[in-house]
Amino acid sequence: MKKALLLFLLLSVVIGSCSKKSKDAYNFKYEVNNVNDLSINAGDTAYMNVEVKLLEGEPGDVNLALTGLPPDVSATLSSAGSTPDYNTIITFVANKKVINGIFPLKLVAATLMGRKVYNFKLTVGGSTDTTGDTTHHNAFTYTVNNVGAMTVQQGGSVNKNLEVKLLTGTTENVSLALTGVPAGVTPGFSVSSGMPTFSSTLTFNAAASAVAGTYPIALKTTSSTGIQTYNFNLTVSSTVTPFNFTVNGVGNVSVQQGNSGTLPLSVKLLAGTTENVSLSLTGLPAGATSSFSTASGTPDFSSTLTISTTASLAPGTYPLVLKASSTSAGNKTFNFNLVVTGASGGDCAADAAGTYSSLDSCSGTAGAPVVTKTGTNAIKIASLAGYLTYVIDANATINCNNHTITIPSQAITAIPIPGAMLSGTGTFTANTMTIHYTISVLTYVVSCKVDMTR
Repeated sequence: MKKALLLFLLLSVVIGSCSKKSKDAYNFKYEVNNVNDLSINAGDTAYMNVEVKLLEGEPGDVNLALTGLPPDVSATLSSAGSTPDYNTIITFVANKKVINGIFPLKLVAATLMGRKVYNFKLTVGGSTDTTGDTTHHNAFTYTVNNVGAMTVQQGGSVNKNLEVKLLTGTTENVSLALTGVPAGVTPGFSVSSGMPTFSSTLTFNAAASAVAGTYPIALKTTSSTGIQTYNFNLTVSSTVTPFNFTVNGVGNVSVQQGNSGTLPLSVKLLAGTTENVSLSLTGLPAGATSSFSTASGTPDFSSTLTISTTASLAPGTYPLVLKASSTSAGNKTFNFNLVVTGASGGDCAADAAGTYSSLDSCSGTAGAPVVTKTGTNAIKIASLAGYLTYVIDANATINCNNHTITIPSQAITAIPIPGAMLSGTGTFTANTMTIHYTISVLTYVVSCKVDMTR
């Protein structure tokens, strides 16, 4: 069990090191509540509802692990790790035949900053019933998804869809209730109880006299297993928030002469009451046309920009301007380039080969990536960023027509952990590559990006 704990802590630190967040982003304080001594009899199930609560700072993941269990008792966590505030139900299940005794257990909470250990005792009692199945029970557990901060204006209302989701066992009735709602605000559930999995819409109606401020609210769910608590903030706003939006996904489009390229866009609401936003494009050279799958809508909405070229369009880089317009927010412009490349025949692997410099990567340990041709439209990308001191190589194929790169799923020999895998996709132009790749180690998944130029 100690080895398992050490491996758990090592992987938590290793995988976290690939994140691009600064150390300050994890300088937070938290506490773990409701870790108490517990008793269980042979053939029974017991529960511990643990709360991981943020005290201050910008939170990172807090991962939980349990050690010290006796051989005839098992335990499962409904959530082994997340960003505070969150709850996890530890379900203890005793076999029909057990060893009596008092066992010291440890609940270990691990972050990039270190770990905390919470000690408690599990008392196991025997039973005269030694017949029948001696395996574990399948206990009833559930969770509530989509609980989060909400904002309501004085004299207005706001709602959010909640999902009460069954995790294990046979479903039982779960009832919903709130505490901490301020005066002048009336809450309501479209469904106040039910058998998971079910949905309920949480609504807050604020009177004009409601006092502006931010209030801590607790959503309490009750079932035969006890009470689970989900904490969030309700903000009562005294002013009307002006409409604001942005367009995500704007970036360079690379296309070969006579072909088309696409740019997936996401128009996102930032603040205020949503209103119509229209999209347009300027700066296209002669020999190029464009279209939007959705030219206007109310955020949040998605649209794909398609740019088509003729074979006569000269290779080069053409600056373009995406304009997004609304009544109250006015015009917003987003600049990017159309990169047109010439026809290079059926195999462009040799054209992509060379030594590149890394502009941005998942880890500072990457060197200068080197691309070599390994076959028809096949390349090897060496010295990609891994994690810690490791760098990794990737075998990939390239598509000369749409300038895309595919990294099929493959083993990572440079990482000395069995089962380490790599996969990804990318794009390239005459002298640049952008690679998105995923490193999978056991149950952990890390996504990385590297921009390369030569």
